Amino acid sequence: MLLIDHERHALTVVGEYVNHFNNHRPHQGRQQRPPNHDSAVVIAMDTRIRRDNASAA
Repeated sequence: MLLIDHERHALTVVGEYVNHFNNHRPHQGRQQRPPNHDSAVVIAMDTRIRRDNASAA
């Protein structure tokens, strides 16, 4: 659950969601690629995953 404190916080949360949706989240209709997928960029599958633990407050 997420509690929104004020407008600036809401804009930040929505901005992060939009970024995730368009740049990272896989889409079934696009062969599991995000909408902003660049086929010239190759993501190494053996690198460490960086996670932001912002929700652990």
